[in-house]
Amino acid sequence: MSILTHSTALAIYEDTDATNNPLEGLQEWRKSHSNITVSKPSVSKHTAIPQSTLTVFNGTRSTSINGTSAFSLTLNTAAASVYRATNTAGTAAAFRTNRNVAVAAVALTVAINNNATATFTAGVPTFGACQVGDVLFIKSVATGDTASPFNTDNTGLWTVLAASTTVLTVTRPPGSSFGGVAEAVTPAANSEFIVYSATGVQVGDSLDISAGFSSVTQKTFVLTAVTPSWVEFFSSEALPLEAGVLPTATGMIFYSAAKRWLRVEADQDCVLRLNGNSNNTLKLSPRAAGSKSTVAWFDSWGTFWSLDVVNSSKTSNLTLLVSSVE
Repeated sequence: MSILTHSTALAIYEDTDATNNPLEGLQEWRKSHSNITVSKPSVSKHTAIPQSTLTVFNGTRSTSINGTSAFSLTLNTAAASVYRATNTAGTAAAFRTNRNVAVAAVALTVAINNNATATFTAGVPTFGACQVGDVLFIKSVATGDTASPFNTDNTGLWTVLAASTTVLTVTRPPGSSFGGVAEAVTPAANSEFIVYSATGVQVGDSLDISAGFSSVTQKTFVLTAVTPSWVEFFSSEALPLEAGVLPTATGMIFYSAAKRWLRVEADQDCVLRLNGNSNNTLKLSPRAAGSKSTVAWFDSWGTFWSLDVVNSSKTSNLTLLVSSVE
């Protein structure tokens, strides 16, 4: 970890000459924030050609949420204060890539091996789309879902180690204790046994809710679980349970990392577009273009998961100095 100290000093006076000891001072103000624990401090220099848009950083995760994607917000009955936002209708959210394993009415045999692995064998070719590294999720009451035909010891998350059309070899995710029992099961629904990619929205990512849901829910949460159709997060404050919510593509933003402090210095007229905004309202204009000593600046403590900068100049390159911490 690193330590940040941020100090600001302001002096305004009307003396005729520049001075360090003004007699006609109008305002003097100082403030310092010291010993702030931060991570990933960064200082970088960038150049943008005239009339171009430069992406300085972007931590957003891609999803397929659009204006038709509907969501519900429910409580996980197996975990206190954990909420589940589920894509219930419209365009699929695609938090992860679903392998669409069709197991309904297919006989599955579970075998437990002596090397902390298990094998799931299907009576007919079923697992052709599955890949090494995928996630297998078997729901149960223990995961906050409805009852499962599988033994509780076989439910929860597994990591795929090998896959063929009829056999999955799996183990528990890193950091989890191994558990499983031999059994034969015929699931009644595909939702009882789902396999999906490891890539996409991740546990530990942040979810920024800004539209559709109750204003009480419109804040930022850290994800504790992810599947292709739902995500879970903890909230110490009670949230209203809802259904049929349409947040649109901009109302639910997922991002992997965010800057907590951001400073941008610019030597040409430019526009800052923060957190996916596409408007031109946040403008920087230096006192004299092209000079290091007269730059325009933006300095803020907050949450910034993306920054695009538009060089407004038609003739000159824009030089940016970007400082940040997480």
